[in-house]
Amino acid sequence: MNKETNHLEESQEQELIETVAKDPKLLEKLVQTPEVAGVLSIMVQQQISHSGPLPMASEVAKYNEVIPDGANRIMMMAEKEQDANHADRRKQLEQRDQELAQNDVRLKQGQDEIDVIKRGQWISLAVITLFTALSALLAILGDTTSAALLMGAGLVGIVTALIYGKRNKE
Repeated sequence: MNKETNHLEESQEQELIETVAKDPKLLEKLVQTPEVAGVLSIMVQQQISHSGPLPMASEVAKYNEVIPDGANRIMMMAEKEQDANHADRRKQLEQRDQELAQNDVRLKQGQDEIDVIKRGQWISLAVITLFTALSALLAILGDTTSAALLMGAGLVGIVTALIYGKRNKE
């Protein structure tokens, strides 16, 4: 008998679930009856998510109820925060612009130094070529001592200039 009662209760339960599933308004009516309302407790949970610098409009109205002129104060606070953020961003951009300008100056100075070095190398090559040609001419004409002195003096002068030039940079 106990098994039959359990089976009957289970089938009635299943039938009730199917009936409510077909017509959800039945559950609302059932919950509103005094017999069920006294036994039944309902818990409703609501979750609201919001992202942004300002609260939702419905929440702003509630601030006015709690804090005199609360909505206006919140708006002023948000505007001040935005102004501060914009000022910080402006300052960052100005600093970046200054750094870029300084980098441009350094780059120009570096390029100028490279140009001076190249010019010096070309002049050195021209001087060595000239001294070599003159030394060769003197040697052909039979004055080998003058040719050797001219070539030696030229090479010593250029090597000295290169060595002292590097030392001055260091």
